[in-house]
Amino acid sequence: MVGALAPKPPMTSRKLNFQNPQSQSQAPSTNRSPYPPSQIKPTQPLQTHQHVQEIEMDLGGSSQIGDNLDLTKLSDRDKQELQQFVVNESQKARIQSSIHTLTDTCFRKCIPAGAVKKGALDKYEEPCMRNCVDRFLDANLVVLRELERLRQ
Repeated sequence: MVGALAPKPPMTSRKLNFQNPQSQSQAPSTNRSPYPPSQIKPTQPLQTHQHVQEIEMDLGGSSQIGDNLDLTKLSDRDKQELQQFVVNESQKARIQSSIHTLTDTCFRKCIPAGAVKKGALDKYEEPCMRNCVDRFLDANLVVLRELERLRQ
């Protein structure tokens, strides 16, 4: 058959349900930083049976792993452990995303040349980076405290 697509190879690696915020239609970034901007953001925390089924599809779909998964056979304790694992992985992804954002923001601000010369930060870049990181962490702490206050 002319123009037929090649068969899709089976999925060999596991992946959680993440979205890439840079959609296909966006123009390429003009980022001068050697660190890519945060590209992976977790979806909402997975807390329902539907979400667990989405994970099952992401972990295997039509591959051998997905065919052997039957979440109905899991004990309540195992389901709870799976749910906690997914929540933990989502939290790790959010932390990594924050670190990437911090790194990219401070690098762009403090290293205008876009490259570290002589393998180390110079006498102006180092205090700038330190101050930038401190302000970023301070701002996040203020936001977290306010959210915690509103939650109570």
